[in-house]
Amino acid sequence: MGGRATILYRRERKDMPAIDEEIQAAEDEGVRFVFLAAPHRIIGGADGSVKAIEIVKTRLGEYDKSGRRRPIPTDEVQRFDCDSVILAVGETFDQDFCRASGLELKDEGTLAVDRFTLETSRPGFYAGGDVITGASNMSNAMSGGKQAARKMDERLMPEQGTVALRWDRLFPDLEYSRQAPGEPSLSRRHTAKSLPAKARAHSQEEVVAGLSPQEALEECRRCLRCDLRLTATAD
Repeated sequence: MGGRATILYRRERKDMPAIDEEIQAAEDEGVRFVFLAAPHRIIGGADGSVKAIEIVKTRLGEYDKSGRRRPIPTDEVQRFDCDSVILAVGETFDQDFCRASGLELKDEGTLAVDRFTLETSRPGFYAGGDVITGASNMSNAMSGGKQAARKMDERLMPEQGTVALRWDRLFPDLEYSRQAPGEPSLSRRHTAKSLPAKARAHSQEEVVAGLSPQEALEECRRCLRCDLRLTATAD
């Protein structure tokens, strides 16, 4: 979008809760990283616009419950001129709204649901994804959505058996052998192709393409031999 992005992080690069490939991709696209830097205050102009952000340099102390060393503020303050600031420290949802809506929360701050139906404490209300599991991934959220959809369908459909028949048409069972290949594939690891950094930094095109059908099959054969164990014998 024509901007120059800078990420301020209070620990070191190795402590970032991000996938290494994503960090490298950001650097390749021109994102600047400033480590050992904790937000201090945002400086605004008279018109309400953002002018700069001040950070406090940190040093790493003892290890905390996350297994990382705790960032400790120092007396050193630095200023970075900018025109916008995006806060990206953790994630949560509006718990006050949920309480006011009659939805029960668990001690850890996530919504309480029936583990089999995903129905909340309020009849007819269902929940899934990070709001019940905490920070997770899209695959788990999609699985929860399918699970809840089936339970909703069962509640709304008056005739027994109708849900199962429709669900089988939507999600037919796949038939496949559970026998692993006799020999593992000798193919190399396949990596999805990506747009060059300069191209993806200034476009809305899909960055990572999928594997071809042949590459996907070879990846499956490579990964289906995790049951093998190497053993050593001595004369």
